[in-house]
Amino acid sequence: MVDILLQFFCLLLLVLGMFFVFIELRTNFDKSFRFFGISLILLSSMCAIDIWFTTKLTRPESIQFWDSIYHILACFFVSISLNYLSILTATRIPRLEKIFTFASGIFSVSFIGNILFKIQNGKNEPNFIYLYFFVPYAVIYVITAIYLILKGIKKNTAKERKILQFHLLGFILLLGCGLADLGIEIGIIPQLVSNYSILGLLAFGFFATLIFCEKFIGIINARQAAFSKLEAATIELERASILKQLGESTVNIAHEIKNFVATIKTNGILIHNEEVSENVKYATQRIERSAERLESFTKSILNYSKNSDFKLEEFVFLDVIEATISDFFPLLMSKIFISEKISGVKIFADKRKLEQILINILKNSFEAGANEIKINTENDENFISIIFFDNGKGCEGKNLEMLGKPFFSTKKNLGGNGLGLAVSSSIMQSFGGRIRFESVDKIGVGNQGLVVWLMFPVRK
Repeated sequence: MVDILLQFFCLLLLVLGMFFVFIELRTNFDKSFRFFGISLILLSSMCAIDIWFTTKLTRPESIQFWDSIYHILACFFVSISLNYLSILTATRIPRLEKIFTFASGIFSVSFIGNILFKIQNGKNEPNFIYLYFFVPYAVIYVITAIYLILKGIKKNTAKERKILQFHLLGFILLLGCGLADLGIEIGIIPQLVSNYSILGLLAFGFFATLIFCEKFIGIINARQAAFSKLEAATIELERASILKQLGESTVNIAHEIKNFVATIKTNGILIHNEEVSENVKYATQRIERSAERLESFTKSILNYSKNSDFKLEEFVFLDVIEATISDFFPLLMSKIFISEKISGVKIFADKRKLEQILINILKNSFEAGANEIKINTENDENFISIIFFDNGKGCEGKNLEMLGKPFFSTKKNLGGNGLGLAVSSSIMQSFGGRIRFESVDKIGVGNQGLVVWLMFPVRK
């Protein structure tokens, strides 16, 4: 049963090693995956030799052959594993790496020539070169690996420290099992299993694989987050391209439209002041209102396409919001409640453009039937957020997702052109921040309310 489990884990590590190498070669995730995958293949191959060959063979010549292959793989493992440990710990010691690579090459050639083993009394025995040169080489390697890991643990982040701690545990088990085999040879440790080193190799491979799998998942998640940001950036780039085209074409168009609108309004007023029937007066009033709406729409288009003129400065947010309420919403001041937490909040923006955003947000809330607007703040290491809570009819579902998109409006019947929040969103992005919308989750029917976040970047 034990042999079956050992064989299973050996094959599992071999497959995982091939997987890591294949993934790294195809995706270039991280060089450490390639070296670790090769190390895992070497480890599992060494275990396979112990499980399927050296413990089952009886002819000394066959045992000597497979022992030599085992030690050649071990020499390669030393060189490869030092490479990936150097990458993991961000500690390169080029001279030491060259020494170990050179020594690994010399010992590999020695094992090929059967220089380090001799057949004595029908057994394959190591000679004095093995005992006095190869064994110290292996011990120095383990000590060096543990030194690199301990050094890396001190200077790396918590996430990297966890990876190195698992490697340290694996190396300690590997060293312990090697010493146990040495104890068997000396006669001070009972031989409960055929080879303790197999257990050490598998334990090291298991712990290292466990943590590399976690690292692999972390890299995939990071890549996914990067792809999401790239997708968002692509959308913004397309939007910026549209804005550029819009800006280039609308200036001339808007100028012409304003001229025609001015003519229509002037003539409408003249007709309205003449002695004409009530039907004609009513028609001219509609013409004037339509002309005013067209003029307002033209101004919105110009504002949307000309958001590059900024004067960024640091100022107290409370001064701007109080001035905006006083100048533009004097009759509604009693319905707006500002948290005391806002009093000391400073932001880095353009006062004139910020005022435009505040007017849009407050105007939309009142037009949505709100009779109470609360303004609060929340801060984190990246953003200073000003939050507006209203108790208006709110916005849900697809409409909520569309808020801030050009030309989308839920107030088309009231003359809304869908550019107010789009302009606000564009301005916030120019500040290096963003605007976010949330629906207030209330039970029952009626007004649900809306939450608007103005997120200003923290200056670092």
